[in-house]
Amino acid sequence: MIRPLSTAQTELVPLNDSHFEGFFRGISKKSVAERTITVPHPFVEKQARYWFDYYLASNNEGNGYHWAIMLKETFDFAGVISLFQCPLFKDKTEIGIWIAKDYWHQGIGRETLSRITRYAEEDLKLSSLVATHISDNFAIAHLFHELGFIPIQGKEIYSNARKRWLTRVVQFWKTNENRCQF
Repeated sequence: MIRPLSTAQTELVPLNDSHFEGFFRGISKKSVAERTITVPHPFVEKQARYWFDYYLASNNEGNGYHWAIMLKETFDFAGVISLFQCPLFKDKTEIGIWIAKDYWHQGIGRETLSRITRYAEEDLKLSSLVATHISDNFAIAHLFHELGFIPIQGKEIYSNARKRWLTRVVQFWKTNENRCQF
């Protein structure tokens, strides 16, 4: 069962229908879509609703964990962070995040990734996580590096937002006691 979590700046609450407007407003921005692997641009409301409903179903069925990132002070919607089955490595869990442009460079991504990584290790008892990102998304690459993720491979992938092929970087994280085992 997915439960709410918090950081210094945010409340991480299970995604629900009340978050759709903020979700659509944030993810449909070109600057956000271009930093993701699969979000197209333009991202029309019907597409966003399909993705959003998939996240809700995943939460309800226990197939994934998708939290709305809400600011503590204003309860504004600031993004989504997720844990889900990794499409590249079926036996691994992937962590994914996007932050609405209005909230970039405020430490929200760092706080949220750190909290969910800790949750994955301590509460879910996961010994490893996978993260993927586009190679020129230096901000997320830096955050993953700070959290101990190690790049293990790059692979070409088509960017729906940029309409061209880019390199997707796969990063791997293990708990402290398993760091030397891959």
